[in-house]
Amino acid sequence: MGLPVTGKSPYDLTHILIENPDVQASPEAISAAGDVHTAVHDLGDAAKSMRLNLEELEDVLAELEGPTTTAATAPTPTADAPGFEAAFAIAGILAVAYMVFKKN
Repeated sequence: MGLPVTGKSPYDLTHILIENPDVQASPEAISAAGDVHTAVHDLGDAAKSMRLNLEELEDVLAELEGPTTTAATAPTPTADAPGFEAAFAIAGILAVAYMVFKKN
């Protein structure tokens, strides 16, 4: 017995297999065809569940990427904002104060 390759869905092929007269003639074949039918439906259900889980995961990742993108575009210091040169200015003032007090 050969299965017809007709471009049909796995569900349709399992129904063709179950309805085949050669399968209907053997109790073992009917049982095996029923098992294949159940397995195809279980596989379809698992694929649907995985697709839903992937969609949920994509939503969660999109939410997590939102704050990361915002944090990555933090404002850069401008010329008006104090930076490392403020440390030099403070050190200079402290050095002058040290020299003034040392002479006295």
